[in-house]
Amino acid sequence: MFFKLNIPSLASLGLLLFIVEGCWCAEDRTCTPQPQILYPCESSCRETCEAKAKTCPIVSIACYPSCYCVEAFVNNVTAECIPQAECP
Repeated sequence: MFFKLNIPSLASLGLLLFIVEGCWCAEDRTCTPQPQILYPCESSCRETCEAKAKTCPIVSIACYPSCYCVEAFVNNVTAECIPQAECP
C-alpha cells in the first residue's frame, strides 16, 4: 500500500534531511583555538563576559554546527574563550 504524499509530509521529509545533513557536516569540522567544542545546533546567543547567565530565547529551529567555549569559559569582546574568572 502506498502512503499519500501531501505538503506537510514533504515538508517533514525536507526538515529531516536538513537535520541529518547538518549532523554529517558537524563531524567534519574542528574547533580552534581551544578551549572550544563543536555543537551540532548553534544557539542564538553565546555566553560572554558581558552577558553571563543571560537566558536566550529560541529563535530558530534550524540546525547549524558551531563552536562554543567549553564549560567555565566564556567569549570575551574579541570572541576568544577565556576563563569566567578573567572577565572584567
